[in-house]
Amino acid sequence: MATDFLSKIIPSTILYQPKFLSNVDNRDEFVKELHRALKPKGKLIISAPNKLYPMECEFHLLFLSYLPKSLADIYVRLSGKGNHMME
Repeated sequence: MATDFLSKIIPSTILYQPKFLSNVDNRDEFVKELHRALKPKGKLIISAPNKLYPMECEFHLLFLSYLPKSLADIYVRLSGKGNHMME
């Protein structure tokens, strides 16, 4: 996977927001590589949005994550904030 130069440039703590984790082909390998690159006794902190929180994080629309995808797409289009809801 990644070369050892990651071990030199990655700090002892990695903060990662998995908004883009859906674009990673093999999530298990990705997290293992982040863990491998950490310095000894380093910490891996993964932050994720709470799907049950009323305000959706990407489009900042109330209750968007509560809707079925077809209705969420319509809501996003009507708001003028995009063409469809990303998952």
